[in-house]
Amino acid sequence: MATDDQGGDVLKAFTNLQEILASKDKSLKEREEAFEKKVRLFEREHPQAGNGRDVIHLNVGGSTHVAVLRRTLTHFEHSMLASKFSGRWDDSLEKDKDGNFFIDAIPEEFVKLINHLRNLDKRKRLDLDIPIPDATFDFCWMLEYYELMLSVYPHKWNLVWGNDTIVTQPPTPNDSFIIETGHLMGAFVLDLDEACSGKPRNAASLTVVFERGTVGQIGWSQPIGDSEKVGLHIHRYSLALDIEEKRWLEKSVATENNVCVSTRDTEIEVLCTFSKRTNKYAVRVVGSEPEISREISGYGSAYIKPHISLIGKVRIFNLSYSF
Repeated sequence: MATDDQGGDVLKAFTNLQEILASKDKSLKEREEAFEKKVRLFEREHPQAGNGRDVIHLNVGGSTHVAVLRRTLTHFEHSMLASKFSGRWDDSLEKDKDGNFFIDAIPEEFVKLINHLRNLDKRKRLDLDIPIPDATFDFCWMLEYYELMLSVYPHKWNLVWGNDTIVTQPPTPNDSFIIETGHLMGAFVLDLDEACSGKPRNAASLTVVFERGTVGQIGWSQPIGDSEKVGLHIHRYSLALDIEEKRWLEKSVATENNVCVSTRDTEIEVLCTFSKRTNKYAVRVVGSEPEISREISGYGSAYIKPHISLIGKVRIFNLSYSF
């Protein structure tokens, strides 16, 4: 039985902890304010960002020289390429001996990107599709560096079934998709437009947050339709975490029950990954202790894609492609 002295010690320790947390919170806010002041000072000292009609001279890879309008390079304004050539950093960017901006990239791949951006910038007819460059390894590697992958190769989440659903497209390609349902389940599959032969064919990773109170399944599946719907569940999952039933599904069979996972009191973050090198698909609950995760081999299928079924609301972000 605790004594009065022990109770006083606990209260004192709790009070000290509160003071420490308050002090750290104050320090963090002060650092954030100092950073914001530096940003505002920089913007005042560099009021003139580049003009979209500026002609930018590039030395690509040391062997190819390209002249391009600034607005072409900044077409996708939230990318690293756009930030680099916004005009704010012109004085600090690498240049060759003739004053051309130096781009350390494979010339053929970078010129291919420039030509694609030029087509987008000059587009006048919406009835014609602009050809998408083939997703070669070198081209995709460069796109990821410049944060352009999801802009050049956009994706969407297709509804497999369910009527009472809302899919909110992100304001920029690198932001979160939001999927919401009413009281009925909705099932969704990642669509990378396989009709376009040049696009990446699958996801390498994505993070899905099931918000508090949301139930459903998340994982990898072969193509599904109404015939695979069994109650609130998908019947053809290759690998899935069933948050509602608290179990793992592998090749449509429950392999483990009573998994310690629930959204009753808090949201759950789930990471889905695919390794092209090992041909393995995995699902893991982020931050779980002990770790909640599973992986399977792809057993030769090129059509296992991320699928989500839910009642509630999820956020989907950090999507990367396999190429």
